Amino acid sequence: MPAISEPTVKFKPNKTMKKVQIDQYDMILSVENHFDDNPAIWAGNAPLAATKTLFSQKINRVAEQVALQLINPTGITIDKANVRKELENQAYSVSSKISAYAAIFNKADLYKRVHFSKSDFVHFRGAELVGIITNLHQEAVLELPNLAPYAINAATLASLKATTIAFGSLINNPTEAIARRKSATDSIAVMLPEIIEMLETRFDNLIVSLQETQPQFAAIYFNVRALKRTQVHPLSLTVTVVDAITKLPVPNATIQILGQRITRLSSQRGYNRVRHLAEGMHSIRANHPDFITLDENFTIVSGETTALVLFLERNP
Repeated sequence: MPAISEPTVKFKPNKTMKKVQIDQYDMILSVENHFDDNPAIWAGNAPLAATKTLFSQKINRVAEQVALQLINPTGITIDKANVRKELENQAYSVSSKISAYAAIFNKADLYKRVHFSKSDFVHFRGAELVGIITNLHQEAVLELPNLAPYAINAATLASLKATTIAFGSLINNPTEAIARRKSATDSIAVMLPEIIEMLETRFDNLIVSLQETQPQFAAIYFNVRALKRTQVHPLSLTVTVVDAITKLPVPNATIQILGQRITRLSSQRGYNRVRHLAEGMHSIRANHPDFITLDENFTIVSGETTALVLFLERNP
């Protein structure tokens, strides 16, 4: 059964990124996707390859700041409790499995370092919990080659580490979260113009050299750029799909606008967009093999871009 969220969730751009910034961010991601989809065309062109590398590095930094804006300071207490519960469950599972391994092979010192009861994890203070689970993770990494029979693998430990980091970021109070969010907004206002300038002074000129040999590639590039510069086709909806616990992007999630035969696939940054939706309420579905399917309602308002963030919970 799909998980049904609270009705009508809207992430308003005027509280974080302005509409023009959302449009610019969408445009630069579209350019990056165009290059990522066609590496054979430009990879052998040294100036283009160097510019693309720098371009993606700059986008990475902007994407990190955009992710910080997803933090909802007013809901941080609830979020912290949910993430902590998930962390306790993961840590207890890993602890129990390594303890079993240590007991079977008479590794008494290892057993003492990794064995904790479920109530131990519940009663540790926040910072203490992070420290203990960090040590537990390190012990598991060292023993990883021996732990496959106990259902512990690299993915298990990566998930434990990500959840530990997510909880650690929530230990501080909402005031600090608000400050980080404002700092991210300020940083985006500086970074986006730098990327736009790179497009105008470097990419636009370099692409001209491909017009004769790769006319279709060049035409699509300038089409993506022109749509955003002239605002002929404004955006209606942007969608970012993230892991509910780690807040990391979920790539290759299927995104459907229900009842309208519109389907998209989230990018490596968990991002996609839908243009020309009618004003009013709509329903969206996000699904991925590793996560519980999520259905959510959202509203399109005339003259605005609705920026929707979908938080997916992992399959049990």
